[in-house]
Amino acid sequence: METVLEPNLSLVSFEPRTSTRRNRNYSDGEKAKALITLDLCGGNLSKASRETGVPITTLKDWNDGKITNDITEARNETKQSLASLCEQAAYEFIAQARATVDSSKGTQAATGAAIFIDKMRLLNGESTVNIAVSNHAQILHNWISTNQPNTQEIEQAIEATSDNNGYSAQELRDQLQALQAQALD
Repeated sequence: METVLEPNLSLVSFEPRTSTRRNRNYSDGEKAKALITLDLCGGNLSKASRETGVPITTLKDWNDGKITNDITEARNETKQSLASLCEQAAYEFIAQARATVDSSKGTQAATGAAIFIDKMRLLNGESTVNIAVSNHAQILHNWISTNQPNTQEIEQAIEATSDNNGYSAQELRDQLQALQAQALD
């Protein structure tokens, strides 16, 4: 098996701010690292703020483009590098899963591959939504539009669909709600 390149964790590690001083000045490197952390948190500002110690409003401003082109460039280059490393690691975990499919190590390797694929997709700006959930939500959305069921019938359909397909009813509700919101736009 080929050796997986170890990612340079200094690219994404971030020392949380311990000072309570207002108007802290951040270096370009700190800004880029904080924005990459935001990417790895799937755009969740609260989570990225907790991870980095950078206030949510500051992260939002930086993410909305109130930074220099050099920082944006550094962020994008680092994201590409990390996404590539995650892809490489995912392939290694998949190979390990195939080699050890009959043992618990195979399951652990498959889980590792899934984690790296998820991170790679986040870094590449791609969705990590469960495609099966999304497809079932679309089917339910079409059924609701066509049949006009009552709330109880909709809830029963959501519960049955999620139970039969191994994911949470809340995931399906969230996807269905997003489709309904899109339909209103």
